[in-house]
Amino acid sequence: MRIGFSDVGTIDVREKKTIWDNQGEIVLNGTIDIGAGSRISNKGHLVFGNNVHFTANADIICHKKIEFGEENLISWDCLFMDTDFHKVYSIKNLEKQLNEPKPIYIGKNVWIGCRCTILKGSSIEGESIVAAGTTISKKYMDRNIIIGSNNKILKQQITWRF
Repeated sequence: MRIGFSDVGTIDVREKKTIWDNQGEIVLNGTIDIGAGSRISNKGHLVFGNNVHFTANADIICHKKIEFGEENLISWDCLFMDTDFHKVYSIKNLEKQLNEPKPIYIGKNVWIGCRCTILKGSSIEGESIVAAGTTISKKYMDRNIIIGSNNKILKQQITWRF
């Protein structure tokens, strides 16, 4: 595992502090690069496959489970969050939380563009691309290009290489 590096010319590694707060379980299945300025807070189960590369300024907030498959490329300023932080209850039943944390799954060979947000309950199967600035909040099958806040599938049956 390599933490705090930068391959991006616009990231100043002297100024960008990387935070690693682990109060849960982390599984490392090979080579993982986490770029400068990244902040990781884990209170759940965080899994990294082999050859996972975060360029810089990634935010990973895990309260339940977040899993990254093998051969993933995550661009800068991406947020992965499997929780809403604040608990919501029905006024009819104050014992049952309505917005429990839900796992996030990123399959094998997924490229996530800069400034994407991946929210709880999301799943992106392998061989997919998430366009820059996209917010993901649901499940997608493999070999798609996903774009925009409305999660439109731009192309299907694609692949890419790092």
